[in-house]
Amino acid sequence: YMTGLKIDPENAKLLFNLGKAYETAEDFKNALTYFSQSLAKSPGFKKAQKAVERISTKEISIEKTAV
Repeated sequence: YMTGLKIDPENAKLLFNLGKAYETAEDFKNALTYFSQSLAKSPGFKKAQKAVERISTKEISIEKTAV
């Protein structure tokens, strides 16, 4: 995905897919970063909107567990 972003850094789908890869690896901070970038490039991208909501919820749950 990173190679693709070097060629087309504005590609919302690539950013989204990179976010999915980070989410799968349970790296929620990076996942949220790439999902948010995807959404910024394509504000109507429903999958990215849902992913941001899903990851935000997970991060809140993780923070509460850590306290």
